[in-house]
Amino acid sequence: MRGKKDKTRDVELIYYFVGMNIRRIRQRQKMTLRQLEQRCGIDKGSICDIELAHHRASIEHLRKIAKALGVEPSNLLPENNRLTEG
Repeated sequence: MRGKKDKTRDVELIYYFVGMNIRRIRQRQKMTLRQLEQRCGIDKGSICDIELAHHRASIEHLRKIAKALGVEPSNLLPENNRLTEG
């Protein structure tokens, strides 16, 4: 049976990979934080915090960021196998 620490770790990993995916997609498009801020209406400090997993993004924020990046929100989520590694 999985304990609370395991579930907390899984949630933290999800936010870590979401942030990594946002940054990877943004940088591939050569988009700055400022440009993403202008496109999605979310403060660049908050976007940076999301990318670094210092802030848990709401579903609405993830939807806005995905739209601004021109991807489906599911592209921001980690692949299932990444959560089982380590």
